Amino acid sequence: MLLVGPLDRRYDESRLALIEKTVAAANQYWQERNYRDRSTFLNPVMALLDASARAYVALIASYFNTRAHAVTGVPTKVPLDPENYMADKLRPDDPEFPNQTYGYLVTKLEKGRPFEVANSQAAAYLKQMVNTHGQMVHVRAAQEWMTASTDTPVIGYRRVYHPGGCDHCRIASERLYFKSELAPIHNGCHCGIAPVFQGEDHGLFTLRKNLVPIKQDPVLGPMLDQSKEIPSHV
Repeated sequence: MLLVGPLDRRYDESRLALIEKTVAAANQYWQERNYRDRSTFLNPVMALLDASARAYVALIASYFNTRAHAVTGVPTKVPLDPENYMADKLRPDDPEFPNQTYGYLVTKLEKGRPFEVANSQAAAYLKQMVNTHGQMVHVRAAQEWMTASTDTPVIGYRRVYHPGGCDHCRIASERLYFKSELAPIHNGCHCGIAPVFQGEDHGLFTLRKNLVPIKQDPVLGPMLDQSKEIPSHV
């Protein structure tokens, strides 16, 4: 069975901490916004997301390069351009997606929710969107590294499951994915991605047919159906 080493754990802890801090900062901007001027929320939160993406991409590159070096014994440097993961590149049809939070707030108010409740629910929706955006950066940067890494014996990757995730993620963590496959995500997903190198005893299924059905989403790509509500800590 493929063992998770200290490097893998440190990386996973670091990436989750980065997303958590990004979510917290975005929420702070939401709570402190000027109700008469949306730019007081959108401008800083968009700058935050792009800065977080740059840090995230650097973290991903460092982790994958270090893992490759540990396996091959040869220094590896597969470059990832963080500019490819800015919101306008990752979401060309809706680069200012946090603006949806206002629509969510209005919808809740129209349904008769008290402002305090509607505002809190909108903040939860923002948290979900920011978390999912971080996952989009994560899976696409990881795939770019594996695709570009022609000199390293990467045979695929595994999804790193975290307790509290959905049933699909739990089952998906048991199989080996080809490096050309984009890891499907869903809103609230916080699975990690770890490369699997040739010769490693990964102990994973190479084919799995009994997965929860997948539906297509124009923004997220393959987006998994949730079998239960997203855990409150996600």
